[in-house]
Amino acid sequence: MKRGYDVLETQVIGKIGFMVSELGVEEIFLTEEGLKHYLKAHPTLSLEPELCSGVKKQLSEYFEGKRTTFDLPLVIEGTPFRKQVWEALRQIPYGESRSYGEIAKAIGNPKAVRAVGGANHANPLPIVIPCHRVTGAGGKLVGFMGDRTDLQDRLLAHEHRVKQEQK
Repeated sequence: MKRGYDVLETQVIGKIGFMVSELGVEEIFLTEEGLKHYLKAHPTLSLEPELCSGVKKQLSEYFEGKRTTFDLPLVIEGTPFRKQVWEALRQIPYGESRSYGEIAKAIGNPKAVRAVGGANHANPLPIVIPCHRVTGAGGKLVGFMGDRTDLQDRLLAHEHRVKQEQK
């Protein structure tokens, strides 16, 4: 099966990378370092612009403010719990956010706040599965990609700006 990656330069958060197979999108890396680390662990993976063109187009449209949802084939591997959380994340409307506690309640497991945080952190497809829309209680930015709340803040600000422009 053919697999490859490509890179997109964005005005919002800089370079992002993504890994695609013939089945769909498998990974998205919001930092150049994340992609480099992945490529080091997978040295046979090559740049495949043609294979990645549909993903690159939709991500470009998102960052240009022309797309608020994605229509991409996704290859999602994870536990049933994580998949349940990731599906709940996909239900958060563009330009809005939910707390970890609200996601835990939405999946019918209100005591699983920390586990929701773990699933959020393990999300292999950020932006498409919008983990950046999950905040701490009261809307506080916490724990995004470890300590990269600056990226979370820029993504949320981008969505809020686009949403205001569409009104």
